[in-house]
Amino acid sequence: YRDRLVFAGRRPDGRSDLWLMDTAGNLTSLGFPDDPYGITSVASANDGRIYFFRESVRLLCIDAANVSHAVTSLAGTGPALLSPPDAIHFDEASNALYLLYGTARDFYYCGGTPPPPRTITIRRIRLSPDGLRVVGDDWDVSGELAGVNNATIGSGLSAGPDGMLLATFREDRADVAGGDLER
Repeated sequence: YRDRLVFAGRRPDGRSDLWLMDTAGNLTSLGFPDDPYGITSVASANDGRIYFFRESVRLLCIDAANVSHAVTSLAGTGPALLSPPDAIHFDEASNALYLLYGTARDFYYCGGTPPPPRTITIRRIRLSPDGLRVVGDDWDVSGELAGVNNATIGSGLSAGPDGMLLATFREDRADVAGGDLER
């Protein structure tokens, strides 16, 4: 829809913002600077909507006219407060956001037992037809990754063949330069 790559990045003043980049590398700010929390986990829909997390737990959406909306909770009485994921992906066929969590995220902050360090979780959040309200939070899948013994941090989530989701992650490792190992 926008014919641009959309991503979160830092402005010259240090605040985060949403940016569009065209094929020539030209940047355009969407004008949503965030101070002091940062913008994370950006996903776009094919109709101009862009979803992102801001202020740690708020899920927001920018519509095709660049108007920002807080995505409301299942009850519709306030903003959808979700633990911010490492990555998100919008799936047009199901009108849902898929959220990727590695064990380095505080997904289990509500008193649950943390999973083993090699576990990743993908969560589905179904949205209303206009995409501005959560209508279902009904699906989580977790799995352990072979050969991983350290905390994982999700780094990407995208559509794959035959309805599959492709997830990438980093392993937080002290024995690797920079502390991370991309998988």
